[in-house]
Amino acid sequence: GFYLFIKSFPDNDTGVRKGRVLSHTLIVDLKDLASVINLDKLFAHFLLKPEKEAELDPIVFDNVSSDPTQIINDNSREAAVINAMLDHSSYHNIIVWIGEEGYLPLVSQIWSQIDGNLKAKIKFGVGFNPQKVDTQNFSILYAFEEYENKWKRQGAVAYTYR
Repeated sequence: GFYLFIKSFPDNDTGVRKGRVLSHTLIVDLKDLASVINLDKLFAHFLLKPEKEAELDPIVFDNVSSDPTQIINDNSREAAVINAMLDHSSYHNIIVWIGEEGYLPLVSQIWSQIDGNLKAKIKFGVGFNPQKVDTQNFSILYAFEEYENKWKRQGAVAYTYR
C-alpha cells in the first residue's frame, strides 16, 4: 500500500563488503500518490550525501504549487528517454540514464505528465546490475558512469549518454 522513493549511495567505507549501498527512502501512501505532482519538492527532502547516523523524521509534504511544464529540446537526452518510453517493449521495459546529473529533473518532468495510476507502475532509481532489473515492470533508471559498460553489454536496453 505504499510507493517508495529511494535514493541510494554507494557505501565506500573500507570496512564493508564491496558493492554495498546506503539508501534513504521517502514513503508515500498509494492513495496519496496521484496527488504528488511536483517531485522536485519531494526530492528536496532526500539526504544530499550518505549519512549513516542521520536523524530521520516524518515529513508533511505541501504539494500546492507546481512549476510549469518545460519544453524539451528534440535532440536532448530527455527527448531520447521520451522516445524510448514510446517504444519501451523493444528495450525490455528498461531505460537507463548514464550518470546521475540531470536524472532527477528528468524524472520530475515525466512524473508531472503521467496519470496517477501509471505512476505506481513505473520504477525509477539507480541501476547497479542489469541482471537484477525486473523486466515485468517499466523502469527508468540511472547508472553511475563506472557501471556504463555493464549496461552496454546487456543489449536491448535503451540508454542515454552524458
